[in-house]
Amino acid sequence: MTGTKNRLLFLLQYLLEHTDDAHVISADDLMTIYEDNGFKGSRNTIRDDIAALNEAGFEVAGDMRQGKRVYYVIDRHFELSELKMLVDAVSSCRFITKAKSEALIEKLTMMTNEENRPSLTAKVFTTDRIKTTNPTVSQTMDKIRIAIDGEKKVSFHYIDYTPEKKKVLRRDGQAYVVSPYAFIWNDDRYYLIAKYREEQDVVTFRIDRICDVDVLEEDADKVDSFNPAEYVSRTVNMYDGGTEEQKVSIICENRLMQNIIDEFGEEINTTIEDPEHFRAAITVKPNRTFFAWVFGFCGGIRVVAPQETKAKYESLLQDSLRCQAPQMT
Repeated sequence: MTGTKNRLLFLLQYLLEHTDDAHVISADDLMTIYEDNGFKGSRNTIRDDIAALNEAGFEVAGDMRQGKRVYYVIDRHFELSELKMLVDAVSSCRFITKAKSEALIEKLTMMTNEENRPSLTAKVFTTDRIKTTNPTVSQTMDKIRIAIDGEKKVSFHYIDYTPEKKKVLRRDGQAYVVSPYAFIWNDDRYYLIAKYREEQDVVTFRIDRICDVDVLEEDADKVDSFNPAEYVSRTVNMYDGGTEEQKVSIICENRLMQNIIDEFGEEINTTIEDPEHFRAAITVKPNRTFFAWVFGFCGGIRVVAPQETKAKYESLLQDSLRCQAPQMT
């Protein structure tokens, strides 16, 4: 019986590793593989082993192809196309570190057979994406999930950046205490939606900027009629269009370093302009979407070079003013 169990486990592992509808194994080849791995087997043995796997709930097909009996696994948890989507999602997620992305992708590739694995990772480029540098994101989310399920408050520190791109804790290191309600995925990032202070409505925190999470014994504050789907629907996604990329120099108020790093990553080239401002060299498509992003900081960011890009932005501002001016009669 022990030999039979070992043989069945070996057969199951081999079929999972090497077969699907496009990659089959013949009965003759299985007999050879049995012998090479120290198992005795005949066609009847293989037939009975396949039947035992199917009785145990593993779907293994036995077809006739080109006059030969062949076997392969039918049922898998994920189709290959589904795994490709998951691998692409993990690769592009900005809130997952590069190392964690690569570890998750390796686990996902184990969900298909050995022959399909190269196609899953052939066009994955985790190194070229702007990824978070916070390695504790998974643990942070696990703790907050526990608090959400138990309707408890959490405390945590929140990471910010200085004009020199040094990480510091917001509020001089004083912890936030919030009532967590939900996670929201938006613009390639995860956010925590929570209530902070009784007099405030729900607020948003970036998950990859949260650290030192503690689940508290204090019950979370209730919020009336909070709908995560409606909350997400207020976010407007912008389309970049086909404008050519260009190197642009901008001058920003010191308080906006976090926003610049959020958009362009920590490797962006920045220099101190004066005690209240820093200069950043960015590569962007200088179109209306980019200018709307600049305008959203209400003068906190100024486009200074190249001259034609600066002039284009100023022209758009003038056009906007003309559109808003009342008609004279």
